[in-house]
Amino acid sequence: MPKAKHKKPPAPPPPSLASGATLTSKFAVAVSVGALIISLFSGWAAWYANGPFLFPSVKLLDSGENGRPLRLNVVIQNNGKTPARRFNALGVFTITDSALPFNPDYSHAVTKPMVSEIAPGGDTYTIEPFPRFNAKDLTDIKSGAKTLWIYGKATFIDGLHMSHEMRWCFKAFQGSKDYSDFLFLTCDSYNGSK
Repeated sequence: MPKAKHKKPPAPPPPSLASGATLTSKFAVAVSVGALIISLFSGWAAWYANGPFLFPSVKLLDSGENGRPLRLNVVIQNNGKTPARRFNALGVFTITDSALPFNPDYSHAVTKPMVSEIAPGGDTYTIEPFPRFNAKDLTDIKSGAKTLWIYGKATFIDGLHMSHEMRWCFKAFQGSKDYSDFLFLTCDSYNGSK
């Protein structure tokens, strides 16, 4: 019986112009997808960099002269480009004879109900009024025997639903020789965000 001859399979055709075009179109799609991802990331990064920028400050309501009690509040202003949502803050004052660092104690904090948002462009949130100070406290602060610290923290979420915590601390200084007002300068520590 004669042996059957096996035929060799035909050789693949040489690359043609059509297969080169397919390869080029695949490369173009990959480059377009990469450019789209970079564009989306750049837009997100630019938006996030211009997110909520919260700036706390202390406002003196009454300097405590002529037998009136010293009164103050804390104002938090959003100078950013996006809102700070589900904003909740609390503030504390303490009068001590020690310098920082101290352990923040929020058990006697002044609080306000949470607000849905602090709008961008200068909208404010005010923690007020802080408890009034008595005459002895005022005398001790003015004489330098004790230091008035105002500190607090706030939580909020940004437009990307990321949670943030902001902390602040201020120390009271005499603003004039006759002690008719106070200046509130930021502390060397405790301020910041996370």
